[in-house]
Amino acid sequence: MSKKSLFSKNILIALLLASLSLWYVLIFDKDNLLRVYTLNVGQGDAILISKNHFQLLVDTGRGDMTYSRVKQYLPFNDNKIELLILSHLDGDHIGGGKNIVDKIVVDEIWTLNWQKDTEMVKELKNKVEEKKILTKFIRAGEEKIIQTHEGEIKIKTINPAEYILESEGNNNSIVVKVSYNELDFLLTGDLENEGEKKLLEKNIDLQSEILKVGHHGSRSSTSQEFIDRVKPEVSLISVGKNSYGHPSQDILNRLKSINSKIYRTDKSGTIEISTDGKIYSVKTEK
Repeated sequence: MSKKSLFSKNILIALLLASLSLWYVLIFDKDNLLRVYTLNVGQGDAILISKNHFQLLVDTGRGDMTYSRVKQYLPFNDNKIELLILSHLDGDHIGGGKNIVDKIVVDEIWTLNWQKDTEMVKELKNKVEEKKILTKFIRAGEEKIIQTHEGEIKIKTINPAEYILESEGNNNSIVVKVSYNELDFLLTGDLENEGEKKLLEKNIDLQSEILKVGHHGSRSSTSQEFIDRVKPEVSLISVGKNSYGHPSQDILNRLKSINSKIYRTDKSGTIEISTDGKIYSVKTEK
């Protein structure tokens, strides 16, 4: 082989190694961050929290579109959700669940019960049983801690303290506080003013930098007293085309009055928050 050919080959190998090193750094850097996706699933809720190979999904939207949204944001070549939390059994929070459970490996489910008498609930329950997924019926105080090299992810339920009649189903929503180092996310399901009041009466630290606004921005949620306690810097509203008037202009004005930055999935598409547990950035799909 000529010296010129050998030199060219060495240059090619060096460039290839440099490219592989850069690719490794990019992957490593991406995995260092916790990512929270408020998925654009129309009039419904689905929130994916992703860190390395731990994936938490809170609610599953209304229809099959949620599956494709979740797959879009799962880590490359990863088809597993370690924990699925169903805040309550309304169709716009569990409707995509059957398809997700059928097509994605789910290790564990937290829910209140299977006691809502709808075909959607029955189908999801049957699929969960068919897949033999560990299911825990939980209340406030359930906790899970995920250790990572960069810090711990703490998942804690703070509502409901006890079972509430199904007629008060929204206030029976599982409310989850997710903490990563110094940053807190409060995910409220469809909690309304009555449920908020009960939380305010307890000695619970509600302060969170990021708030998933209750019940799609309904005027029956997100009281002034509640947001004064939470003090959200960012407010996320999962909402689509609807006839309910969601989100309420009163609620939008209330959040603006405390200088909370508002993001809506109907305006911005999927909303991604990336954080190292100290500082965070917000990126939108649109």
